[in-house]
Amino acid sequence: MRARTGLLTVFLVVNIALAGCTNLPGGTTAETTTTEPPTKTITTTKTTPDTTGEPQKGDNLLSVSAVDNDTVEAVNASAKANFSELNETQQEVFLEAHECDCNVNQDVFRFNDKDRFEYVRYEGQWYFLRVSIV
Repeated sequence: MRARTGLLTVFLVVNIALAGCTNLPGGTTAETTTTEPPTKTITTTKTTPDTTGEPQKGDNLLSVSAVDNDTVEAVNASAKANFSELNETQQEVFLEAHECDCNVNQDVFRFNDKDRFEYVRYEGQWYFLRVSIV
């Protein structure tokens, strides 16, 4: 009786293992699957405004607007800089926002950075750098 139970158990295990398989001897087929390594996805951040849609949650936007000298005189010196004091990436983003007169999606000037410049002097004019986050 034990041999029968053991044989029955082996029979069930083999049938379960072969369930769904075809093209094997005896009229069944095996299903083969190939696994390919996952592909690496690279995400880039655009520094130009998305003209096809609205900003996405988490986007860091920069806009610049001209202000008069009297407004800037009252501001702490650590919050203002000449354009030449900005690093190359900051200069590029500033110029893009200045030229398009729009919000530029960027990651150079951070919304929560307490030490960033708020005013920049460019070609004799002071500009307020407005950073907003969506």
